[in-house]
Amino acid sequence: MATRRRGNGEGTIRYVEAKKLYEARLTLDNGTRKSVYGHTYKEVRRKLAAVVRDRDVGALMLGDARQTVGKYLMSWLHITKATIEASTFISYEGHVRRHISSPRLGGCASQI
Repeated sequence: MATRRRGNGEGTIRYVEAKKLYEARLTLDNGTRKSVYGHTYKEVRRKLAAVVRDRDVGALMLGDARQTVGKYLMSWLHITKATIEASTFISYEGHVRRHISSPRLGGCASQI
């Protein structure tokens, strides 16, 4: 059976003998790696597809590793806007803007 090489941005899947698990690894645009594990090849392939889908829609943080909590939550809100009700989005956005993005809390840079 011939094996097919994966293209750039598709990730890689391998069996880790020491852990007795399959590992899928994907290198993101900023150079960091995202790994997922599973007991079967099929399970890991499904998880890798989800990671690739999240990367493509921008759900994975690809920006600066140091950013404020407020900026992170605002970007998360705009990513999830399509999956929540409009009134919920307005409520969440108000909470983030008023309470979390304040200079005392959300203005502090944190490692995520």
